[in-house]
Amino acid sequence: MQSHFEGEIWGLDVVPGKVITSGDDNKVMMFDYEEKKFVCKGAVSDHKSQNAAKVKAVTASSMSVYGPNQQARAICVSTRHNHLVVCSNMGKISVRAFDDFDRKITSLKESSEWCECARFSPCEKFLAVGSHDNNLYVYNVSDEGAYTLYKTFSKHTSYITGLDWSADSSYIRTSSGDYEKLYFNIADKTQDGSGLSNTKDLLWATTTLKLGWTVQGVHPSGEDGTHIN
Repeated sequence: MQSHFEGEIWGLDVVPGKVITSGDDNKVMMFDYEEKKFVCKGAVSDHKSQNAAKVKAVTASSMSVYGPNQQARAICVSTRHNHLVVCSNMGKISVRAFDDFDRKITSLKESSEWCECARFSPCEKFLAVGSHDNNLYVYNVSDEGAYTLYKTFSKHTSYITGLDWSADSSYIRTSSGDYEKLYFNIADKTQDGSGLSNTKDLLWATTTLKLGWTVQGVHPSGEDGTHIN
């Protein structure tokens, strides 16, 4: 049997038949939930541990003995490009080969703090990453698998805690640490102030935001909004 063993598990994505997880123990792991078995693993970083106090990047707190460069936060998979994206606790976004978690394809370094959420668009032509530097980074992914920054949305005044794509890849909705929910029109590269009403007929590919009418019942009475994570 195989498992994570140090600190917390943060990253999670699901593809047909498989679950991929990442955490504070310098491991990215894949399990086959149909066969109920461990499949493979990779390292978050092959560099030696770095003390969070000695690096400039703002990191999430952790009890792990591993350094922040070896702790993974958000992860996501593109089956179209055969890519795995791993966001470290230092803000580095690493694109890996899905058939070899240790083979790095490229790094995306725009974020200055750690990223809590990352997700490919349903069409898989875009990658969206929500950072604790308050920015939403959207990357264009070419047919050849190359990544270029498409747009940086700087409309939040607190760190981004979640993001969802619409099923047609036209909109992103995000939530932040100050309980704000925003909508972004991807084709126009703008924040839509009327996004709630303009997207009322849209189907969403995922529902991961912890704010909104659809998840109102998950918050216990009297809690401050941080209990559901």
